[in-house]
Amino acid sequence: MAVSLAYPLMLHPVLTASPYTAVSESNPTLGIRLDLSVNSTSLRQGDKLIVTLSEHNLRLLPNEVKAASNWKHPELSLGPCGTVNFPIGFAIFQGGYAKDTIYAGKSLQLYNPGVYNCPMILSRIDSYAFDPSSSHANVVGSCEPNPCLELRVEDQVQIAGSWGDTPFFLGESTFHQFSPGVYTVAGGDEWGNLLVLNFVVV
Repeated sequence: MAVSLAYPLMLHPVLTASPYTAVSESNPTLGIRLDLSVNSTSLRQGDKLIVTLSEHNLRLLPNEVKAASNWKHPELSLGPCGTVNFPIGFAIFQGGYAKDTIYAGKSLQLYNPGVYNCPMILSRIDSYAFDPSSSHANVVGSCEPNPCLELRVEDQVQIAGSWGDTPFFLGESTFHQFSPGVYTVAGGDEWGNLLVLNFVVV
């Protein structure tokens, strides 16, 4: 059972920024913790939001966690190529949402639509073997020999707006700075943990 360290769930969309710049959710059964943070909950138009998302092993010993693909929201990613081989992802939504209302929102297009040279994506991931008390993990899956690769289960991005929904084949999309209003950052992992933070643009 997951134990949330975030602020209490709200039954209606929030109208202001979250009072927190960081939230966490621990899963004692698996021995992992998901962390989500932003550099500020109040931005001026044109400022960059810095989003940091990471998964951490709570145990003092190595911890191999089986892959689950139990994403609570389908639009979480780490870039235009999706989550690639990572078990974490995030999205930004226009409007103020809580964990139980985020499903009503549509995520913003954070990456310019186009053709990208994506890194190698494994056809199968069996587990993530975390180092003791660390975000560093070995990915075990469809490769010989195993582990397939090492990675730090963490990502940090700077975002100042979103791209229009124009399909790539119809022409270039237009970048739009975040307009004044309330926004929600949602971060989650494939084990069913989901976190949200709200920020305002003035």
